[in-house]
Formats: sequence, structure tokens, C-alpha cells
Amino acid sequence: MSTQRNNSALFPVRETDGSQKKDLGGMIRKVFRYGVVRLFGIFVYFSILALLIEIMKQDPVISSAVSFVLSVVILYVLSHSFVFQSSRHHSSAVPRFLVVSFIAFCLNTSVMHLTVNVLGWWYVWGQLSAVFVVPPTNFLLNMYWSFK
Repeated sequence: MSTQRNNSALFPVRETDGSQKKDLGGMIRKVFRYGVVRLFGIFVYFSILALLIEIMKQDPVISSAVSFVLSVVILYVLSHSFVFQSSRHHSSAVPRFLVVSFIAFCLNTSVMHLTVNVLGWWYVWGQLSAVFVVPPTNFLLNMYWSFK
């Protein structure tokens, strides 16, 4: 890859062989697929969460933890086969995915504890806050470690 200067000599112009565009397209597809799977996971998660809290009258933080664990199984299968289309064997991918899920579990539970128990927010606002922290962390860790 050579670097050429444009007419103003202020901004380098890089020549590419098209592989960067291909990599970007692949990344965009993964992000899109991840988004679809996460939306489905969020739907399942919130359904279980609401069931436990509103109907079964369980504690919001414990309900969040239970909902998270149940959704992990669904997310693993969809992430391995659909999002990352990984060839990594399950005997290697599952432990890595579980480590990443444990990190996400700790982040999610911490955000829920902070927002619900410390700040006194309604559990839905707390969980929506966690949605902005946990999924991006999961995506990066899974893409670069679990399923690579």
C-alpha cells in the first residue's frame, strides 16, 4: 500500500486493493445480523423480565439476572450460526462465549443495581440503560475472541 499526497499536500491519499471495502462490507453485515439477533434477544429478555416482575412479583435485580441467563442460550446459537458464521468448534466457542456472557452479566447486573437500588429508577429505565453498555461490549468480545 503506497501513500500519495494530494494537491494540497496536507492529507495523504491511500491506494487500496478493494480488501478494505470487502472487510467493511463484512463488518456491516455482522453488525446488522448482531442487531437483529440482539433485538430478538432483548424481546425474549424483556418478556421473561416482565413475567417475573409483574406477574410473579419477583425482585427486579434477581429477575434481570434470571432473564439474562435464559437468553444466553438463544443468543449463543444465533451468534455462532447466524451472526459470526463461525467455524470454531463448540467445545472451544462455548467456554469463550460463556466468559463473555459472564462479563456482560456482571455489567448488566451492575447497571441494574446502580439504576434501581442506588438511583431509584424504574426497572425498565435501568434495563434500557444497560442496553447501551452490554451489547456493544458483547459484540466486540465475541467477534474478536469467542468466534474468531
